[in-house]
Amino acid sequence: MTNLSDSLLRSLSPTTNPSARTLSDPRLPAGEKSRRPYATFCLIVGLSSGVGLSSGCYLGAPERDPLPQLSGGAGDNGNDDNDGVDSDGVDSDGVDSDGVDSDGGDDGSEGESAPRTLPTRRLTRQQYNNTVADLLGDTTDPASLLSPDAQAYGFKSNGEGDVIALLSAEQYEIAADDISARAITDLPNLMGCDLGGDEANCVASFVTDFGKRAFRRPLSADEQTRFIAFYDEQRSDRDASDALRLVLKAFLMSPKFLYRLEPGEPDAPVDDWVMASRLSYLLWNTMPDDELFEAVESGELATAEGVEEQARRMLDAPRAQAVILDFHGQWLHLDRVTSAAKDPTLFPEYTESIQGAMLAETEMFIVTTLLHGDGSLHTLLAAPYSYLNDQLANYYGIVPPGMGDEFAQVQLDPARSAGLLTQGSFLAAHSTSTSTSPVRRGKFVREQLLCGEVPTPPAGLDVTPPEPTLDSTTRERYAQHSEDPVCATCHVMMDPIGFGFEHYDTIGRWRDDENGLEIDPSVVLSHVDEQTDGEYDDVVDLAVALADSEATRDCIARQWFRFGYGRNDSNRSFAEDIDWLTSNFAASEGNIKELIVALTQSDLFLGGR
Repeated sequence: MTNLSDSLLRSLSPTTNPSARTLSDPRLPAGEKSRRPYATFCLIVGLSSGVGLSSGCYLGAPERDPLPQLSGGAGDNGNDDNDGVDSDGVDSDGVDSDGVDSDGGDDGSEGESAPRTLPTRRLTRQQYNNTVADLLGDTTDPASLLSPDAQAYGFKSNGEGDVIALLSAEQYEIAADDISARAITDLPNLMGCDLGGDEANCVASFVTDFGKRAFRRPLSADEQTRFIAFYDEQRSDRDASDALRLVLKAFLMSPKFLYRLEPGEPDAPVDDWVMASRLSYLLWNTMPDDELFEAVESGELATAEGVEEQARRMLDAPRAQAVILDFHGQWLHLDRVTSAAKDPTLFPEYTESIQGAMLAETEMFIVTTLLHGDGSLHTLLAAPYSYLNDQLANYYGIVPPGMGDEFAQVQLDPARSAGLLTQGSFLAAHSTSTSTSPVRRGKFVREQLLCGEVPTPPAGLDVTPPEPTLDSTTRERYAQHSEDPVCATCHVMMDPIGFGFEHYDTIGRWRDDENGLEIDPSVVLSHVDEQTDGEYDDVVDLAVALADSEATRDCIARQWFRFGYGRNDSNRSFAEDIDWLTSNFAASEGNIKELIVALTQSDLFLGGR
């Protein structure tokens, strides 16, 4: 691609061409405009990257964002009576309640083929924050200025179909401005040399060292030359710190910083620098550390064994906790604990403090099980214990551990509790604002634990959930779903599963009855396989069965494939990769830590090693 010339830079600069597009800066008083043209953003990208405008940046951008998720995000909004999910389990904005776009993503659906590659992906907001923190020590949450991440296959993934449009471009420029301005307040620490001495050598050394870390690989000779030339040009009419600020800004707006660049061709060799980034963003959600860079330079990542050794090191490090929680938070939809409000007149006990304690319970349970315990799927789904503090234990009606605000492992009644599915965070996240939801709870099991698909309801169908009444149980009210043949097609996949949760109320507490009426918590599971289909006493009975089910195990492997690779597991191009991953997970007896290591050992990930 053709690099952008200095003459084009001047022609589109607002200082030489007043007609260049300018964008509003939300930090300025109403009516004022910043001198930050969208064209200049693209030019800085071209200058710092050596790639053309097609690398996630283009001129003449439409005024609206081409991806709705970038401007508003997907999932529940927490404001309507249904918490954004209609009674059929599909969000009212047209996005499935698991966050998967209705069209299934950008690399084809089942039966179609797609390039057998890992996609180039823009950093998620969490990855952006983590990378800026590791690169510059900036922990001010700069990604809060950015639009919400796009969604693909149930997880945040700014993939190949995503471009930086007008609004997003301005946000990245504002963030880069702020980050670079903060960074130059401590030049000696930033530079590692004295600008007041041999300025030219100091700048050249900084560009070399910082560029390697920002781009996650050494700069080319051409990039090195252009960055230094850019500094010299800015230095001609401003002081050294301000010139350096603009160099930093150029790095932070380059696609080679903002994107995790991949070869793009099927089965193309993957160099060791790309491999280091694959490992670091898969396992830590951030840039490679010094040890990983050293592994590249020593040739350690040239073999599958070397990649595995680094993967195991990284999973044993405290940083791995963030990715473990990121996956499970998205998979379990835990953001809904705080974002999907409950009616305060009905549930005054559901306070912010309780919500925080619920999330802490689930996070401690997940991290302890996977990183410090047996690491098994069985424990995640069937453990008859959890981690509670005194406040949360009292809320659940359980004898408190006597540790005050500290969380401790508490043995629970095995007839009432089995792993994640009976924890308050999950139960509250999959209820409406006023009542329990057999649809949401059943839909989660069907789609997220069994990887089944619930058909989209016909257009114009009334999907208003039944109103709670004092003289009927939830199961009785939802009977209309099975009686109406139009509804039954979808709801047979969800409701008979969701009824098993009815002993748990809207805000995650056990209840013996529903308004004095007897609860029938029996479950009927169908349309899975011979091993799993059948009748179960309640959700505890179901959870224990699912914990050892091949269908569940295979689905969890697929979920990690989607999360880790940003690809559609139903696409036939990845059939062999899925078979290999599920076989390895089965061989490990459902050990999730071993599943994550296996993600780093597939042919798709290793790139020819």
